[in-house]
This record gives sequence, C-alpha cells and structure tokens, in this order.
Amino acid sequence: KRKWGKPLFIYHNDPTPARWTQIVPEYFLDLLVGKSVSVLVTVSYHTQGVLKQRPGLRNASKRKVIYNGIEVPSQKKERTKSIYEELGISHERRIVLMLSTYEERKGHEFLFQALQKVIIQCPEVLLIAAGFSYPHERKRVEYLVTKYLLSDHVCLLGFRNDVPNLLRQADLLVVPSQSFESFGLTSVEAIARKVPVVVTQVGGIIEVVKDGFGGFTAPLDPDLFADRMIQLLSDNQLWKSI
Repeated sequence: KRKWGKPLFIYHNDPTPARWTQIVPEYFLDLLVGKSVSVLVTVSYHTQGVLKQRPGLRNASKRKVIYNGIEVPSQKKERTKSIYEELGISHERRIVLMLSTYEERKGHEFLFQALQKVIIQCPEVLLIAAGFSYPHERKRVEYLVTKYLLSDHVCLLGFRNDVPNLLRQADLLVVPSQSFESFGLTSVEAIARKVPVVVTQVGGIIEVVKDGFGGFTAPLDPDLFADRMIQLLSDNQLWKSI
C-alpha cells in the first residue's frame, strides 16, 4: 500500500452468505477488505447487487462494474482442425456446443430435457459438451445421457484448449446455467465469432445477451429453451440475421 497505493479488488463470482459459524469473523474481514482497497470491481451489475449478502462490503462509494473482456478474434483465416473428423461424424450434423465445467448448476440435465424436444424437429443435431470435470460429475452426466436416451445426440468431451476452433465449427452455443452465473464469458466468445447463443435468464448472463442481438434468452423452462434452439436451427435466415 505504501509503495503502490490502495489496490483494486476484482470479484468475478457471485458472493454467498457467510456460514453461521463464521458470520462475525467474516464480517470483520470484509470490513478490512473494504477499507484496504481503492475500489471493489464486480463483473456485472447482478454480482454487484448480490454483494448485499456480505454486509461488510456494502460501501457503495467503492463499488464499480467492469464487464469481462476477450481478445478480439483474428480477421485472418485460421486453420480449422475438423471436429467432424476427430469424432468420426457426418458433416450433415448440426453442432450445438456447450462449454462449461460439469458442475450440476451448469444445467446439463436441463439441457438434455430441452434436447429431447429439439431432436424431434432437428434430428441432425449433435450436442458437444466440453469442459473440466471431476470423475463423479462426469459419471452423473453420462448417466443422464442414458436416462434421456440421447446417446446418438450427445458427445461428452473433457477440457479443451481449442475453444476458438470448436466455435468456428458450431452452429449454436448454449449456456443452460441454473444458478450462480456472474457473467457468462463463453457467450461473448461465441458472439465475437458470429455464433448465435441461447442462454438461460440467470445472473449476469442477461446483461451479456439480449433477445435478437447475438442470440436469445429463455427462462428456466426446458420447453421454452428448446423452442429458442429450434428457432435458430430451423430458420436459416433468422440464424444469419442473429
């Protein structure tokens, strides 16, 4: 502090209430944080609003919202490594991409429920879900694929370092999160590469995606989420305009 001045504190997630056994010490710790920083930055107005769950951080004069940024995609034509060849699938398949961890709150089961309706209208759809998972999380999602009879329409991958490559080949990105989404960075990455998105109306996501501008939002209803997916997958003119 003496050398550089008060630091910035940048908070990327949704704050949660302190456990009842920790309310007092965490309150004083939050007060110390609030006094020690020049500004408390959150990545969405949603997250800033949820700070009320931390009474020690209610100093409005030190609060600021700065949205997450990404690198602007290169305008040069980048070499694409075919996901169709990697997975051994037909180029006729329509790729729906989900990029997230396999945590339950990310909404895999919600998406599978929606997908059951989507494949009736768009049987060529293939959902590719990619992201980090713990073994028990992966097993739960694998079980759900079997439960909803979606083995021919879902491919589960692990963590990928080639997200831009996947996005270049996707027809649609979906973000079916059910809770605790402070921003939704993958939506911005997709929109920057002209890939439409369908997202749930959760947390800060609705500050990133507006209906008709880059994609669509939907409430936490798998039928309505499916309808938005079907709209974009079955109407090529709408897909292009979005």
